[in-house]
Amino acid sequence: MGLLYFKETLKYFLRSRLFISKYVKEVERLYGMSPEELRARNEKRFLEIFRLAYTKSPFYSKLYKEHGIALSDIKTLADIKKLPVVSKEMIREHPEQLLTCPKWLTWKNHTSGTTGTPLVIYESWNSIWRNQADMCCYRKYCDFSVGKDKIASMRGHLNRSETTLIVDVSKTLYLSSFNLSKNTIEEYYNQLKRFKPKAIEGYPSTLFSLCLLLKTNQLSIKIPIIFTSSETLGYGQRIFIETILGGTVFDHYGNTERTISLSERKDHSGYFERPGCSINEYFGNEIITTSLINKSFPLIRYKVDDLLTLNDEVKKEPLDPIVKSVNGRASISITGKDGTKYNAAALTYLAKSIPNIFTVQLVQEGSCGLLNINIIPKDIFSEKDQELTKKAIDEKIGLDNIDYQINVITPQELIYSKNGKLSLIVILSKGEIV
Repeated sequence: MGLLYFKETLKYFLRSRLFISKYVKEVERLYGMSPEELRARNEKRFLEIFRLAYTKSPFYSKLYKEHGIALSDIKTLADIKKLPVVSKEMIREHPEQLLTCPKWLTWKNHTSGTTGTPLVIYESWNSIWRNQADMCCYRKYCDFSVGKDKIASMRGHLNRSETTLIVDVSKTLYLSSFNLSKNTIEEYYNQLKRFKPKAIEGYPSTLFSLCLLLKTNQLSIKIPIIFTSSETLGYGQRIFIETILGGTVFDHYGNTERTISLSERKDHSGYFERPGCSINEYFGNEIITTSLINKSFPLIRYKVDDLLTLNDEVKKEPLDPIVKSVNGRASISITGKDGTKYNAAALTYLAKSIPNIFTVQLVQEGSCGLLNINIIPKDIFSEKDQELTKKAIDEKIGLDNIDYQINVITPQELIYSKNGKLSLIVILSKGEIV
């Protein structure tokens, strides 16, 4: 416990105001820019990163020359569409080839691997500090002051051998998401009551499980601000978490690659692009992204495997809610008998269309196999609820296109990934998550 306390204390110190103050000032200026000013700034930053990548990165130098692109061909931000799209598969084998500086000057990191083999990326300290400053500014926008206000965190910092840890310098109470159960809920509740956090952060699934256990055990606590990220936030999850904790959820969508950063507006009208973080090109509900933060490991026109729903009207105002909802990963899908794939973006409808569902998890045995519709209901799951579920399946998949079974389960029967995340869709092969 002493080593972990030291590690988290040092991590906070290295990302404290002592190191990030100039980046905070930069981000605050970006928040105050008009759309025209921000576009001009982003164009300048993009051209700097493109030219650095072209001349210093072996990967981009080779890629662009193979596509007949000269350094002088890219003069404005509008020229970005001339550049080829970069996929995870293209950079997975030799990520060092993307670097524009010596590897020892960067920090090695990995993506979560929920869409396949984890991807190695490299971050400079400048990009780490810039990202931390961005987080501080957004939380200030949500009326939370990092380092001054208390926060409880349930984001996997503690493993199964630890339950709680308070780090004084950051005013953070860490609670293990891996030990949360009916046997530990009173301890978690007592820790939260004593600590009195202004905010709590965590995966939506973890906070949902916490709230479900609080409700089941008739324990009541109020936490005004709730930060969720790293998973798709379901409609039912949001309502339930806000009801039990008596607070307001602010959701964030980003990726470990730092190529996109979207945060929920205070009025909950949608997600805005955090200013100056990236250039995002939207094609339907797919995204091509370009990081403006990490020039040491540039990702230019990088395809993200998640799905978004755009707002119908964009007024081109500061912090405009461009994205209506974040719908999850494109690569995980249910397969019908006819071979049609149904992704999470479409199947979130199941949870929204049945009032008596707290959460639902769709578990399919292999390709085109039996679909188990595992439901945690708010109350007794009635015959009417069964019919509403069948109707929802019929509308989205077709009752004749899938073999299915509706199951009422307990929270303990939900299937989590190895890193403790909960997905709407789970594909199993011989009992193991694919």
